Amino acid sequence: MTGAATALTAMATAVSPAPLTGERAAHVFGDIGVLDEQAVRLAVLVDPRFLAECGWEPAGQILAPPADHPQLGWTPPVGPARAAVTGCVVPGCSRPPGSHGLCRAHRSRQMLRGISVDEFAADPARRALARFGPCLVTACPRDRSGGRVAYCEPHQIRWTRDRRADPGSDEARWRRTTSPVVVTGQLSLAGMPPLITAQVLYGLQQRTRSGATPACRCCGWSWKTCATRRPTPCTPLPGGPGRSGRSARC
Repeated sequence: MTGAATALTAMATAVSPAPLTGERAAHVFGDIGVLDEQAVRLAVLVDPRFLAECGWEPAGQILAPPADHPQLGWTPPVGPARAAVTGCVVPGCSRPPGSHGLCRAHRSRQMLRGISVDEFAADPARRALARFGPCLVTACPRDRSGGRVAYCEPHQIRWTRDRRADPGSDEARWRRTTSPVVVTGQLSLAGMPPLITAQVLYGLQQRTRSGATPACRCCGWSWKTCATRRPTPCTPLPGGPGRSGRSARC
């Protein structure tokens, strides 16, 4: 743990000396059961209003600040950018969509009927389908792409490629360490230790309130510049580049 991170934790303990429960930190961790008392103490110091302002999603552990935020904002890159995955356009369907806005099952039925996507989605007879469950990559907030696969489509492709390059790959370790899919303007902290998540959010809160523009410690550029880099914007774990061995990628 760095000196700054240690100082943050010590301050949190001094401010909140009484035992705390994870419920007090639900605005940071959602319904994730956090037992790390240091993480909870620091998370309590993070203002829910700041989290709403910077687009924090506790369920997915994703930071998605609006593009026009005065300090955390970002400029959309020139050319096509990967958009955040929403749901199939059929009302109530929770499965991930393809390029036409329909999940695979609904796309197949739409093509068989020979009607437009809009007509198919508007048909009240269409049945919404349940999600397949989360991708098994620890840092990935996406859903699996099918009932018999373990990953979302991008990670399924990545695992197939990596396993082909190294047949002896440890799949369990790969799941824990591989990065999430890059989405413009988003930083995924999914899979990070709770204390690191609390440190990142509290640090951003304090620097933003001071009027400073947070900078990426990995590349040295401002948040706005780093968030629009290609192919992979980055924010390292505390300890600096080359020492932690892993980055949390936007």
